[in-house]
Amino acid sequence: MANNFMKQARNRELQTTNSAARINEALALIRLGQVRHVAQPPAPLRRGGEIVDLPRICAVHDKPYAARYVSGADGRFHYAQTIKVTEALYLEQYADNRGQVWTLQDRELGEEFCPWCGGHGRGSVCCGTCGKEICYGKSVGRYFRCRDSCGGEGTMVPQGRTHTGVKPGPLTKNGFST
Repeated sequence: MANNFMKQARNRELQTTNSAARINEALALIRLGQVRHVAQPPAPLRRGGEIVDLPRICAVHDKPYAARYVSGADGRFHYAQTIKVTEALYLEQYADNRGQVWTLQDRELGEEFCPWCGGHGRGSVCCGTCGKEICYGKSVGRYFRCRDSCGGEGTMVPQGRTHTGVKPGPLTKNGFST
């Protein structure tokens, strides 16, 4: 048994020595300028890549935006960015896409940032007065204030819920699909 232990220890020592030698060789080549650094493209997603935009409204400026989530290789959606939704963007990407509805679970939401006011928090707050998904821009601690056009306010209560979003349509150039 002691002999077996000694063999395992010797094998680990040889592996460590080999790894150290390879690292030293690679560093020497880099120092001599014999290695070119080639940027590797990101690995393609094995599955996923679906995009879902969740509609939101800024509490401070009362303007719409979308929280964009992208499905990853693990099949779950992950927060990617927020997008200011202007009239032109709405007409181009969302107006004709009403049938492309997706549902995300609360656990899939990430820390979102409002592109209009900079407010941030996990997902959004569903206002109990107007029923819209609102950013955290006017919230303090657990106290929520909706946009001025609604006037709703109150203590936030965590709830497990689903979030409905839409898959954005393809970008067009001058009104024609590219």
